[in-house]
Amino acid sequence: RLVGGVTAATHATASAYMADISPAQDRAARFGLIGAAFGAGFVLGPLMGGILGEYGTRAPFWAAAVLAAGNAALGWAVLRETLPQTQRRAFDWRRANPLGALRALGCLPEIGRLLAVYFIYHVGFAAYPAVWAYFGVERFGWSPTMIGLSLGLFGVLMALVQGALIGPVIRRLGARATVILGHVFALAAFAALTVLTSGTWALIMTPLAALAGVIPPALQGIMSARVSADAQGELHGALSSSTALAMILSPLTMTAVFAYFTAPDTALYLPGAPFLLALFLTLGGLVLFASRPPLTSQTGTSPH
Repeated sequence: RLVGGVTAATHATASAYMADISPAQDRAARFGLIGAAFGAGFVLGPLMGGILGEYGTRAPFWAAAVLAAGNAALGWAVLRETLPQTQRRAFDWRRANPLGALRALGCLPEIGRLLAVYFIYHVGFAAYPAVWAYFGVERFGWSPTMIGLSLGLFGVLMALVQGALIGPVIRRLGARATVILGHVFALAAFAALTVLTSGTWALIMTPLAALAGVIPPALQGIMSARVSADAQGELHGALSSSTALAMILSPLTMTAVFAYFTAPDTALYLPGAPFLLALFLTLGGLVLFASRPPLTSQTGTSPH
C-alpha cells in the first residue's frame, strides 16, 4: 500500500504535464481528457480483472504489472521534458509535502477557496463508490451483476462527459458557469437518490449524475491559470492529496450514515441519507464558489 501511494503521484504529474503543454484556455478540456481516461479505466479495469481472475487470483496483478511496464516504456520513449530550466524552482523540503504545498498555494488569491470547493466536491462525490453497492441492495434489491452494470454505465457516461463534453461546454459558458452548472446537476442527482425507490429511475438519473463530472476539470483549469509555470506540479499534487483525503473521510462518514439510517431500530429509515448529506456538502461548495465574483489570473488570463 505504501508503494501504491507513492506511485499515485503519476496522476498529479500527468496533470502538471498537461498544463505545461496546453494553452490556458484549453487546459480544462484537456484535464477532462485525463478524467475520461480514468473513467474508461474504471470500466475496463474491473472487466479485465474479472475475466483474468478465471485463470487464477494472481493473473490480474500480473496483467497490471505488464500494463504498468508498457506505460513506463511508452513514457520513456515519447515524453519530452516540458518545463525549461529557466522556469524551474529550486527544491525546498518545506514545500515538498502536502501541507507545505497547501500553505504556499493558499497564499495565492482565491486558490485556497477553490481548493476547498474541490475538496468538498470530492467528499460528496465519494458517496457513490462508498455506499452504492449497499444502497442498491437495500433500496432496489439489486443483484451483484446489476450493481456492476450500473457502475459500468456511470463510468462510461463520466468518460463521455469529461472526454467529449467538457470542452464545448467551457467554450460556450466559461469555466465559472460550468462549475456552477455542474453543481446544479450534482444537487439534482443527490436529491433524487435521497428519495428514489425505483431502480429503473435510478439508472435513468445516471446521466444527470455524470454531468456533474464537469466540475473537477473546470476547477483545475481555473486554478491552473492562476499559478505560475513552476508551480503546476505543486498545484496538482495538492489536488491529488485533497482527493485522497476526501476518499479517506467520505467512505468512513457515508457508510456510518447509511448504517445508522438502515438499522432495524433506526428512528428514520432512509437508505438515501448519505446522498442527502452529499447534497448539503455540495450546496455548501456551490455557495462558497459562487459567493465571490471571478478574478483574473496571475498571468492575466481570465478564469473564464
